Amino acid sequence: MAQKTMTIIQNKKTGYTYYTTRQKKGEKGDQKLKLRKYDPIARAHAWFEEVKGAKPKKKTVNKDNKTGKKVRNGQIVK
Repeated sequence: MAQKTMTIIQNKKTGYTYYTTRQKKGEKGDQKLKLRKYDPIARAHAWFEEVKGAKPKKKTVNKDNKTGKKVRNGQIVK
């Protein structure tokens, strides 16, 4: 069975990012991943290419200075 790995594909024009899996080994394992997917920023289908060396961003939980409540990406978390 082929191994799969997490891959980031990004549109170079708008910078919009998708996360997907791809085969690590096999006949297409050494090629860059290139997919045609919907880009909501451009509001059209566009080509997305694999980005090497980039890691998925972690969601951080912080406390709001004014209220003291937990906030994740600008939204209050219960």
